[in-house]
Amino acid sequence: MTSTEKKYSPSVLYEVIGETLIKVQTVEWALHGIVAIASKHSKAKSRFKHLTMESFLSDDVENKKQRKQTLGQIKEFLQAVDFFREDIDEEIELFVDNRNTFIHDFYRQLNWRAFIHFVHEITLLSCNACLSSPSRACCA
Repeated sequence: MTSTEKKYSPSVLYEVIGETLIKVQTVEWALHGIVAIASKHSKAKSRFKHLTMESFLSDDVENKKQRKQTLGQIKEFLQAVDFFREDIDEEIELFVDNRNTFIHDFYRQLNWRAFIHFVHEITLLSCNACLSSPSRACCA
């Protein structure tokens, strides 16, 4: 397998997509945890007023209701309490937009012509690799 074949193989792409999903959800989880701490000290009215670290970390069904906020709502709360430095505020906006596109609009935002071409190329690469193998079992 050439480096190009390996670089664009479906398993590598799935690995990258899975790793990206875990990373963006980890950031969201961490920000939500920060909200649980900050909301306790905030005087502002917010949808997070009943969120505590205990309810944040609990898997109890009742506590799950306390964690139903979106990443956008989490970001807005943290901005309202001046959690972020001004110079990274724009980066947070970009992260939320990119995360939401990745989670909610991945297939809508995908360039389908390029994707279909990519799938076709991957299929050809897979079949060529299979045809050159002694057993040829994968194309059977």
